[in-house]
Amino acid sequence: MRTPALALLLATIAPLGAQTAKTDEAALNRELAAKGFVITKQGNATNIDAPGNLGPNQPFTGSTLAEIGPEHNPIDLLRRAIEIFHAQPKAAYQLVLAATLRASYDMQRVADPTAHQGWKYVSTLRPVAQIIFWGGYSNKVGRADSEEVLAWARKSGPPTYHPSWMIQHGMAVMRAAMERKDPPAPLVADFDAAKAWEKTAGRMAALVASDAYWERRQAQATPLEIHGRLVSAASTMSQELMERKDAPARKAGMTILELANGFDEKCADPAMRFIELNDQINALYEAAMKPAGK
Repeated sequence: MRTPALALLLATIAPLGAQTAKTDEAALNRELAAKGFVITKQGNATNIDAPGNLGPNQPFTGSTLAEIGPEHNPIDLLRRAIEIFHAQPKAAYQLVLAATLRASYDMQRVADPTAHQGWKYVSTLRPVAQIIFWGGYSNKVGRADSEEVLAWARKSGPPTYHPSWMIQHGMAVMRAAMERKDPPAPLVADFDAAKAWEKTAGRMAALVASDAYWERRQAQATPLEIHGRLVSAASTMSQELMERKDAPARKAGMTILELANGFDEKCADPAMRFIELNDQINALYEAAMKPAGK
């Protein structure tokens, strides 16, 4: 007779436990929202973003290195680089290099190592990755442009903004919030700003001075190599679409191959043409992969 009683007791307790957990979660979410955390739900999953996570500090509206102020964080510079890329690709690339230097500096002063992943994330977003690709493969930019960025870094010195964009991306902030505790000290103790900035600039100086690096860059940036990269990526997407049964997907697969094979290796800027065609190819692929009616 005890088994049914135990089963009944467990059946009664379980929903109460689940309800309590939901109540606690709801209360915590309200507390986090009051502190500026952004809470969104996707199905059964709850996503929580700390305030300022990968956020800007001071809008940058210029286009030259000289216009960058000590208050502009990497996100400020990346946003502007994306805005001007197609009109001023060289200027955009130099802004990305400047943002990279400041992100590298921030990694040295932000104590939470998990927060450092913020730069890796933003630098792999498509608009930023395109600028980085162009800078690595275009015949319109070279060592002299990197030397200009290095000279700017030496002259400007370390920035003055607080690296909250990176700090707020880390698990230390999130863990403290979830446990209702104060977050740990965000910055490395006894941080030497001048020394860290010199280390950052020194790394770039070594790369800029490396003949081997520029020789490798030249070898991989030929029109033939760029065309090959486009065909390789397009072939993978095309094959996936051609294996589907619906005619529109198969047609998109053929169009993708035609675009890639039609790449003009004699165009003025093969790297920029790669980006343009790659955008078209990705748009065709994504549209063809959408479920019918969506």
